[in-house]
Amino acid sequence: MIYFDSFSDVVDSLIHQYKLTRSFPFLKNYNSRFSAVSYEIQQTYSDYVTNISSVDMAVSIESAIFLKIFLEHLQPKSILDLGSGFSSYIFRQYAKDSLPREITVVSVDDSAEWIARTEQFLTEKQLDAGNLISWDEFTRQKSLTGFDIIFHDLGSMETRMIALKWILENKVLTKDSLLILDDVHKKEYQHFIETELATYRHQRHDIKNLTSDGLLRYAMLFSNIEK
Repeated sequence: MIYFDSFSDVVDSLIHQYKLTRSFPFLKNYNSRFSAVSYEIQQTYSDYVTNISSVDMAVSIESAIFLKIFLEHLQPKSILDLGSGFSSYIFRQYAKDSLPREITVVSVDDSAEWIARTEQFLTEKQLDAGNLISWDEFTRQKSLTGFDIIFHDLGSMETRMIALKWILENKVLTKDSLLILDDVHKKEYQHFIETELATYRHQRHDIKNLTSDGLLRYAMLFSNIEK
């Protein structure tokens, strides 16, 4: 739930919401779809944060729901999952549901332990556990570029900043890519994002109202990123 400090914050939020739904009209019916998707994934999410990770470590269920709704409507063909975990489940379930249409999902992590945990969870859920690779391996594979959607939730804040700078500089994105950055509630990270994107033409979409959780975490969406 979002709490506002002033009336001007409410007005700003409504303006951002209006702009967001102009860019992505399907989000006008977000609240009705939110309840249905929450019901669909709640049990699996509870399983994940109980047996594999924890609520404060895993992507929030709010962001997971947002990702699932986004995938349903945008139907991307290629997804880069920076930071393996429950997002890897969401992306691979989408890929499975899309068959026979082929969807490429690449999940990247800087921790061998988390790659192993994610592989275990995906296997238990009878999902494809391929393309789970380390950050070092990913940076060596120059062919892994031009993803439709990039969800960035990789490692510590320091690692996250290094990775963001790398993907911007190495053509992982195209002008048509959508970049979703999680945990932008952290002021240092916000400042870094603004600084890095200052030299790029881009469009920022405020999705705080859609992804904010009880720990005050939320995500931000960027599109049309180019030099």
